[in-house]
Amino acid sequence: MGAACDVDTPVDTTPPPGPALVAVRATTGRDGARPLLSQLSDADPAAVPVSTNGHLELTFDRFLLPGDALRQSVCLVSSPDPVPNAAECEGGVFLQPTYDPSRRVVSYYLETEEARLAPETLYTLWVFAPRTVDDAGFRAFDGAPMAASARVQFWTGADAPAGEASDGPPAGDYYCDGGDTSPCEATCGDDVGCRGQCVPARRVLDGCVACHGVNGDRAQTLGLDLSADGVALTAINHVAHQTQIGGAAATSRATPVRFGAQMPLILPGDPGQSYLLYKLMANPAASTPCADSEICPDVSRDPSLADGEIDRLRAGVVVGLPMPANGFFTSQGNAAQIAAWIAAGANTDCE
Repeated sequence: MGAACDVDTPVDTTPPPGPALVAVRATTGRDGARPLLSQLSDADPAAVPVSTNGHLELTFDRFLLPGDALRQSVCLVSSPDPVPNAAECEGGVFLQPTYDPSRRVVSYYLETEEARLAPETLYTLWVFAPRTVDDAGFRAFDGAPMAASARVQFWTGADAPAGEASDGPPAGDYYCDGGDTSPCEATCGDDVGCRGQCVPARRVLDGCVACHGVNGDRAQTLGLDLSADGVALTAINHVAHQTQIGGAAATSRATPVRFGAQMPLILPGDPGQSYLLYKLMANPAASTPCADSEICPDVSRDPSLADGEIDRLRAGVVVGLPMPANGFFTSQGNAAQIAAWIAAGANTDCE
């Protein structure tokens, strides 16, 4: 009798860890048009005063469930008293969130351009871990909850100058090659490394048309045409073929049973629900910080990314090969530009 297969092969039943909060940054000043973000440390909340018209960025080590990037998942108060959950967040600052899955960053902005934090005030930011399935808080894309809530304290500085707008979410044209007038270029000032990552979304997509284009080697692979004329017709608000399941497979669902099912390739205003980004991020090269669009073999992968996360993303969300295929390269900076373009509305009009 032949030996049975895989009898001695152990099955890893260890549940994946929940997301860990690895950094909290805030706007601490201005250099021209560019907000300066400094990492906050709970050990010394007065080390770097935060701008009263700035914003906060929370970086996690795992990809998140986009639906958890809510204002209720945090509480910002000018009180040191404990806030155990969102229901007990009384008098909290009203914040509006955006989620950039390419950087695993949830940004929280003040409600309006005129809104301000109180000057020279000690604030406490509570980042919630959900205790039940109905609780607000942060979970990884596979549902694993953050293990414990986190607290960060900081002082604000003097009030921002009158008429200086508060930071806002991505806006403007991240698609066309606008040079110094593009939002990314304008915020970089003279920072060459920053400018090197300002590759417009159109130029990133141009690298995909050899396969995903009318005149490509494999014309309109899976019906996807990422040429200038095709992206709006085949990608924006179109459910990715690889995510289609069930009887209404071509209809996108805001809250599918499994994250990733019936997900649009590009959902304007919502990078976290845009499958195209996950196809890029499933390529390990896309987690490599890079100052330009060329291959960066000497730069190690993002050190804040949890071990095994790319494998989990490929197993749980991304179907088939990650993109780009055949040895092409897309850096984390390129993916971030695609995310910013989608967050700003995924406009394709360059006129």
